[in-house]
Amino acid sequence: MPENIAKVCRPSNRKNNEERKGSGSWYYDTEEERFNHIKRELSRYCDNEKDYDFLDLQWHIKNAVIGDIFFSEEVYKGINNGIYLDKYFGKNTDRDSIVQGIIKGNTRKNDGCSFDEKYLEIYKFKGGKLIFEHIVPTKLYVDELIRAYKNREFNIEYFRNFRKNIFVCIVTKEEDCRLGNKLRENMPNGIIWEPGKNTFARYEKVGIKIHGRD
Repeated sequence: MPENIAKVCRPSNRKNNEERKGSGSWYYDTEEERFNHIKRELSRYCDNEKDYDFLDLQWHIKNAVIGDIFFSEEVYKGINNGIYLDKYFGKNTDRDSIVQGIIKGNTRKNDGCSFDEKYLEIYKFKGGKLIFEHIVPTKLYVDELIRAYKNREFNIEYFRNFRKNIFVCIVTKEEDCRLGNKLRENMPNGIIWEPGKNTFARYEKVGIKIHGRD
């Protein structure tokens, strides 16, 4: 299934105050607007599943709740050695600032708290050598959103805290292969994921280190 990441990246085709459609349609949303968008998607799935299945829901919201982005330690080393992202790293351009921001962990907006989704744009220019990988399998965290909605726990405070636990990591193809089919959509045997608990269990299991966190 293709990544519907265009919703949350800076739009390249929006002029003045024209209606937000297509690329970047959620990028300018306030936290409350984003929360309401996702709540509507959850309602459509939970309250009327006939015309909106799980894959539809996942495709629409999987990237809308991301709270940070990292490089694996192997990718970081490769960047410094000129193996990865050499067209951009150290070139003093907008794309270089994105790479540098992820390396340094400077991915917050000016308020110092909320994640700046411009850093997700690395998905557009990372090249075929690198993989954009959700640290917690998408199915698990979408299942948790469904649970919270059905139990009437999905409110703005829940949403704010939930996003603090959903990350992506840029990994090498070799690291991605380490996860294999068994860990692609599941946690390691005997480990249960909950928001804030066991977030990095899959990576720890296969020895993937995250730059700046390990």
